[in-house]
Amino acid sequence: DNTVGIYSSSFWTTYITTNIIIFLLLTMSFFLSYIKEKILIDEMEEKDELEDVYDKTFLKTFLFHEIERAKRYDRPISLLAIDFLSIKDLDEEKKKEALKSISGILKENIRKVDFLFILDDSLFVIVLPETDIQEAGKFAERLKEILEHIYIEDLGKPSFNIGITEVTFDDTPEKALKRLKEVLYLAEEKGKNTIEMSAV
Repeated sequence: DNTVGIYSSSFWTTYITTNIIIFLLLTMSFFLSYIKEKILIDEMEEKDELEDVYDKTFLKTFLFHEIERAKRYDRPISLLAIDFLSIKDLDEEKKKEALKSISGILKENIRKVDFLFILDDSLFVIVLPETDIQEAGKFAERLKEILEHIYIEDLGKPSFNIGITEVTFDDTPEKALKRLKEVLYLAEEKGKNTIEMSAV
């Protein structure tokens, strides 16, 4: 008799084989997702003039893939927008230098998994994978503390506002970015150097 307990040896063979196949399929799915995202990132060759800051052209495409990844693995993702108000008053040359300084500071204070985009002359967006709204809020507070204590040539201490939203699995890139801009406007209404978080 080849039974093991109440189950036959053939049952256990099938059970173990099935679980190995499931594990391999999940592993392949993860790596295919990673490779797909890596290819997407490698294709993002056209960056802004600011070194290692991605252009707004790629934001929606990148965000679409990040939302799909978050859905697949049931992981959080948040967006953070920073609008540097005082930069708008500078001439083009001084504005360019100020943006270089600010982008450098932002890059020094984000994680390797985060992505920094510039949308216009004063607005940056940071994509925060694996980050819920509470963690994004803590990050924003730390960033605010840093930005309030820097001094930039021709600009002085920058004035800014920060808006944060957590992406939902029902979001499209357009919907998430629209909500992010709305919450940023709410921050601007409260005055300089304020943080506003959206309640999804």
